[in-house]
Amino acid sequence: MKDNGEPVDETVETLLREVILIERRNANELRNVQQERRDEIREVIEKLTKAKP
Repeated sequence: MKDNGEPVDETVETLLREVILIERRNANELRNVQQERRDEIREVIEKLTKAKP
């Protein structure tokens, strides 16, 4: 990997790769949590709709 044409230290490259992997995992976890919340909201809306007199 190069940064502005200069070689990047191998340790820095390894750390950058780790950061990218962590960020991807965080993004996936966030999407999962958001989907769970949407599902919960959908369930509540369905219950409220069924409870209507």
